[in-house]
Amino acid sequence: MATVIDDCKWVANALHLSASSTNITASRETNGRMEGVTRVFYTLLWEAGKDILKLAEAFEEKRAALV
Repeated sequence: MATVIDDCKWVANALHLSASSTNITASRETNGRMEGVTRVFYTLLWEAGKDILKLAEAFEEKRAALV
């Protein structure tokens, strides 16, 4: 699970870096908007990843308590 979360973060970061670089063919407004979207996407993945790991830990603890 942690590997999938890390992969998603890597993709979001790559998108952000791509949008942040100077792109001559795209307008300044488009680049700015894309940069904002990728920043939000990365933050969402980061927070979701933390929540998923907390849930996984809670399930493991519950399972251990039942055994």
